[in-house]
Amino acid sequence: MGYEHSRKEGSSHKQTPGLIDMLRARETTRKFLQQLHSTVIFKDAVLKKNVWEVTMDVGLIEEQLLHVKVDAYTGRILECV
Repeated sequence: MGYEHSRKEGSSHKQTPGLIDMLRARETTRKFLQQLHSTVIFKDAVLKKNVWEVTMDVGLIEEQLLHVKVDAYTGRILECV
């Protein structure tokens, strides 16, 4: 499936069969980033072509955004920039 799906904190959404939901993608990303950063704040998540693109703020004083790609089928981290 090649649709786009955007989710911010507190929004509702439908689950596509076989894909992990936004909450699991967000928590997977949070656990991954907490290995190196003491502050991890969820900003946004977008589903594009079966990959969750999760944006997190890891800055202590100034906003420092990291964009993490999570495979929507396996929950595996694909990329972090």
